[in-house]
Amino acid sequence: MWDLSEMPPGSRGAWREEKLAEELELARERRPLPKLPLNGEFIMAPGAGFAAFDGNYEPGCETASEIKFTSSGGYQWYDPTLWHATVSLEDLERGKYMFSVDEERVPCQYDDVLFQPETSFWVNIESSEQICLRSISIMGQKFTDNDTLAEYMKSRSAKLQFHGQGAFRLSNARCPDKSGCECGNAADRHRICAALLQNSGGQCPTPACKSPLKPTGHCCEIC
Repeated sequence: MWDLSEMPPGSRGAWREEKLAEELELARERRPLPKLPLNGEFIMAPGAGFAAFDGNYEPGCETASEIKFTSSGGYQWYDPTLWHATVSLEDLERGKYMFSVDEERVPCQYDDVLFQPETSFWVNIESSEQICLRSISIMGQKFTDNDTLAEYMKSRSAKLQFHGQGAFRLSNARCPDKSGCECGNAADRHRICAALLQNSGGQCPTPACKSPLKPTGHCCEIC
């Protein structure tokens, strides 16, 4: 599952400041506002802000809180810190995640990938090879065949969710070996480690123990 704090969603239509001001005037006159689509966005000047109220009052919420949206430009498919791996959806809901080496933290060829419904994301899928998966779920829709996914990837919504010169290939096939199958990410280890260490100048942190280990498929030594 992609693990990412929510970002402002992408746009099918955009509300610029002058249009927003016009709509706010409608609100003051108690006229209904048009609904922003799921793939819509506010376009606001630097330093601008807005407040929203659904008409319901909750005690203890008298003071407004500030929410900060950060740039999503640095989010990469191959960054292992952005993924959670679980055995089942129940484990996902409970936050019961599996430990994996860095290569296998990025979705493997027999994995089902889930982008949670009602969340927004913009991820770089730049890759010299096709990204091989079993299936991928986006906005509540599960894709298991390449033709249907390829059609979706041409849509405006997909262009606001994925960027970079990369493509997906779906197998809809389970691992045939009960003892487990090869992940298939070994060829992308350099890309995975570069994404993992992008904010540290490509340098691994110094382990706190005297005799650290470096498992096969891991980028750095661990205790």
